[in-house]
Amino acid sequence: MIRPARLADAPAIAALQLRAWQAAYGAYVAPERLAEAGDLDARTQRWREILGDTETAARTFVATDGGVEGFVTVGPPRDEDARDGDGELYAIYVEPALVGTGVGRALLEHAERELARTHTAATLWVFEANATARRFYERHGWAVDDAPFDTRRWDWAPSLRYRKTLRAPVLVFVTDHAVERFRQRVAGRLDPRPEIAGRVGEAWATGRVERGERGSVLVRDLADRDVVYVCRHDAPRSELVVVTLWEEGDDARVPKRFTDALRASDERTRRP
Repeated sequence: MIRPARLADAPAIAALQLRAWQAAYGAYVAPERLAEAGDLDARTQRWREILGDTETAARTFVATDGGVEGFVTVGPPRDEDARDGDGELYAIYVEPALVGTGVGRALLEHAERELARTHTAATLWVFEANATARRFYERHGWAVDDAPFDTRRWDWAPSLRYRKTLRAPVLVFVTDHAVERFRQRVAGRLDPRPEIAGRVGEAWATGRVERGERGSVLVRDLADRDVVYVCRHDAPRSELVVVTLWEEGDDARVPKRFTDALRASDERTRRP
């Protein structure tokens, strides 16, 4: 099972991370560097700070089967040269004895789904000498970034930045309520559905997406930055349903009826 990490997971995550560091990096990272970072109490406290930070946009998930078998952390990009729409996979570690059992694959797939909610692509950093990890990422569609990067980004050892496109084009459907809300803003539009679908599709493709409440996603208009479309994303079917929209300054709460269930009578117009 993969679930969001809890504060109580901090000791297990810290201990697993130290074991994984030794197993993966011992052959090419200076022993003194690993020793400096290897204090279990200090690492546990660091994880308590990370997991207890309610303001951070980073999210950590753990694979559990009685105990913590691995973890992954994702969030906004940390690189100054990040592209629009980028997210980042910060870290993924598996209990050394469980490498090759599918735990890492499950964590990576979960991380990619989480990133795809609000990002069109993602990056990660891996040590150049870590051939096992590099093969793992490459089997799952990651490749060395085609943009220049600094191999000294992390000072333990030379590093490579990998990149993967996460978000395929979506079909956009527009509900009656979204049409009504759009007409309130733009007079004289007889059928604004194609325009709404086009605007949302373009904004989605460029990564103008945020997480909303009750499982919604918020897509910000490219031309009119004050307009936000409240949508439901059906990832398996690559569909995006525009249920309503609001402007900056409006009440941004998402009506429960729109995110719990859409009316069966809602008309939808699709745009590939």
